[in-house]
Amino acid sequence: NYEDVITTEPSYAGPKWYVTSNGSDENEGSEVNPFVSIQNAINASSDGDTIIVSSGTYTENINFNDKNIVIIGADTETTIIDGNENGSVFNVVASNVSISNFTFQNGLSPEGGGLRIENCTIDLDSLVIRDNMTDDNAAGLWIVNSIVNLNNSKIINNGTSGSPGASAIRSTNSNLSITNSLIANNNSSSYTFWNPSWQGNTTTFNNSIITGNVNGDV
Repeated sequence: NYEDVITTEPSYAGPKWYVTSNGSDENEGSEVNPFVSIQNAINASSDGDTIIVSSGTYTENINFNDKNIVIIGADTETTIIDGNENGSVFNVVASNVSISNFTFQNGLSPEGGGLRIENCTIDLDSLVIRDNMTDDNAAGLWIVNSIVNLNNSKIINNGTSGSPGASAIRSTNSNLSITNSLIANNNSSSYTFWNPSWQGNTTTFNNSIITGNVNGDV
């Protein structure tokens, strides 16, 4: 007598997760069988993992808490996350994360149409944050209790919707470093930046250009 031997392939567990615009969230997230949504890749990931996103437009409002991961797009100009005016494009809380090579656009939120960052250490590189709106605090980035390094990026054409918010960046109790970046053509009835030192902020600009913003460049 022979006993049947049943073998099963182990389920995919990273540490690299893949997303393509023609993938499926029914897939396992491997390079051969990628996800279609960045949110699903984040949900599947563990600390130390990397998410690799192919060129395409992804209509998502992404949320994640307490993740220490790396998220890499294929190319800044062709890897686009569109918030569809349905909240922040990226909402990052209590995480240590690196995000590079994306365009974030069409977010609409009272707390960061492009990115909402709270209790984080975050490296942002080669991003375009554009055409986001707020009806309250910040259109581009809203930062609280965080350390943020923004490099080789553009914050452009963001605006406030009749509110006194910041068109580019608003921060509280945060350390912000901006290097080799452009902040231009943002529109607010009040200010481009709101990051006063009396609210515990430290802001450093290195080789960056701030120009053409409505209601002032600082």
